[in-house]
Amino acid sequence: MGSIYIKESDGATFTYRVLDAKNTTNDFLTQLNAQGAEGFLYIGPSFGDMYAKSSIGNTKYDYRVIATPASNADRLTQANAQGQEGYKFSGPSGFGDLYVRDSSQSSKFEWKANPEVRTQSELLTQANAEGTAGYVYWFSIGSSLGQSDAKEFYFKPNACTGPLCRSTSPL
Repeated sequence: MGSIYIKESDGATFTYRVLDAKNTTNDFLTQLNAQGAEGFLYIGPSFGDMYAKSSIGNTKYDYRVIATPASNADRLTQANAQGQEGYKFSGPSGFGDLYVRDSSQSSKFEWKANPEVRTQSELLTQANAEGTAGYVYWFSIGSSLGQSDAKEFYFKPNACTGPLCRSTSPL
């Protein structure tokens, strides 16, 4: 596998911040929501906690951290419940599963999990089939997290514009 890069075609430029990583769930969530209120989207851990802000729009983000589910079946249920409240699953973090919402929209997110694939060809076949149904490939979650039920996760954004509607890199 390789890396995927996205270039915005709308002329946006981006500002990045890296802040000291936090040691508690409460401190992490406080930092996330403070940065989100300024329009910064959490990118993930990189020399600390990395955030990005687009020059276009005035988006604000709200975050939640929820206990990590015991299985991917439970994660799928949790992601769909949060998605109906407008929160997109951003990925597992050291503090639990992270969810983000664009507070300027009434977006909803529907999630599905397919069997894990073993080859690039299998992934492309599966992703293209889901893409025709409006699902966006998100990430494979499985054995690297100590789970035996590895799955390929997909989401379908509804009433959504902007970065949360696309397949942004999970943590």
